[in-house]
Amino acid sequence: MIRIVVADDELQIREGIKFVLDELADEVLTASDGEKAFELISAQDTDILITDISMPVLDGIEMLKALRQTGNDCKVIVISGYKNFDYAQQAVKLGAVNYILKPIDENELMAAVQTCIDMIHQERRRRAEQQAIEKQVYEQAADFMQYVLYQYLNGDGPHMESGQGKTHAFLNELTAYSTYLAAIVRGEGIAEDAERLFRAREALTNLSDGRAIVLPDHNDMLFVYAWNGSDDLAESTAFAVRMQDMATAWQKETGSSIHMGVGTLKKEFARIGESYCEASIGVFFSEHTLLGKLNIAGIVNECAKREYPPVDQLEEDVTEGLQKGNVKEAETAAIRLIEYYIGQGQTKNLVSIQTQYSIIAHKTTQQYGAGMAESVEYGRNWLKQIQETNNLDTLFHVFIEGLIYFHELRGERNPNERKIIEEVRQYIKDHLSEELSLRNVADEFYFSPNYFSRLFSENVGIPFRQHLINERVKRAKALLRDPKIKIYQIANMVGYRESRNFMKVFKSNTGMTMTEFRETV
Repeated sequence: MIRIVVADDELQIREGIKFVLDELADEVLTASDGEKAFELISAQDTDILITDISMPVLDGIEMLKALRQTGNDCKVIVISGYKNFDYAQQAVKLGAVNYILKPIDENELMAAVQTCIDMIHQERRRRAEQQAIEKQVYEQAADFMQYVLYQYLNGDGPHMESGQGKTHAFLNELTAYSTYLAAIVRGEGIAEDAERLFRAREALTNLSDGRAIVLPDHNDMLFVYAWNGSDDLAESTAFAVRMQDMATAWQKETGSSIHMGVGTLKKEFARIGESYCEASIGVFFSEHTLLGKLNIAGIVNECAKREYPPVDQLEEDVTEGLQKGNVKEAETAAIRLIEYYIGQGQTKNLVSIQTQYSIIAHKTTQQYGAGMAESVEYGRNWLKQIQETNNLDTLFHVFIEGLIYFHELRGERNPNERKIIEEVRQYIKDHLSEELSLRNVADEFYFSPNYFSRLFSENVGIPFRQHLINERVKRAKALLRDPKIKIYQIANMVGYRESRNFMKVFKSNTGMTMTEFRETV
């Protein structure tokens, strides 16, 4: 399908262009000014934009700049009544394919559009071929690679000299390199996005002659990088910079929090689990503490400087928080236990933290689950999960979810939950222009994300994400009543960094574009 948008403030010209191009495109839409064209293009996928330079509200060049700033890469043909080289130069810099002077020659216009269409079809074929190959390779190998690789990341992989180790061809390839490191990027839904996975793999293929493996894991995207090089520091720095660039871009695209952790380089593949553990520590501290911008050495040093009570006291603080029905207090104590052990240099594995959490989990199960078969079985699975993960954030959340389970079991859930949810809803209204996610709102009200998600849905009747979208659309409707506010500015005022993303959301939820809605009020 080819969709074209024609933007010109002269009705006769835009309708004439639409008539001429009707047979070349599946759909030709028109807009009378730059702002309406911007919204139209942002609200639905557009392949070709034909725009006049001089238009009211937002001229063609400014509209094109705004589109490029949002990442839109549609093909552009500029039309103008001015023989001005500066205009043409600006248009070319912004990626215009052609610059046509008025009065428009029909054949010249059709030839320019056909050139754009040919370019689009060629790009689509190339991308489809790449994705088909990527999908085939991924479907055949990803599940197996993930299963085997996670054994090594958790320190349980078969020795490479054993018969089992030698049968894994991709492991034989990996172990041929001299240096390794692991990294994790976390964000809501990023690992479920096939396009983002493809782009991540593509971005890392040209770092050097090394090998990068990218695997999805719930909300995590896991990277294992192997290379041969004389300057390992330069190589690992280049990798970390590329990772940071991707994380920053994804945060901008999704509008939600993205956290990253990069492990230190290792000279043996058998030690990749240590680098993975360090990466998970980096993600955890980025997400839950104020030390997230530091590398692993900086995190260890900062934790080592702090003063902590004895471990027994930290353990008591966790159970005391549970007994008081204050999950946030228990969480804080659980984080302090982590900081204590990280400050002692326990970064190669999580054995010390797992042991302490297991002790608390066992006592909690004995105290609150005794005599109930279902709770005893839950406690066994809880302990098993604590002991089997080498990912700090997963370990922490498994531990906290167990505490919440037994907290609820004691029948001490807050009797004023409805009041709390009302406070949450008011908080959302008061902070709509800010970056809101389920996790940071849950943190604000001292809930674990999973518990908060369940609590919110039970009390409000819809998931948190849908409620947030509804509130943002409602606020946008109110703002649209003020004609002084530009449509593309409203998205930022309701918490969207990318205006085109919100325009799509608005149309999906209301059945009309923002311009159409404004014209009705």
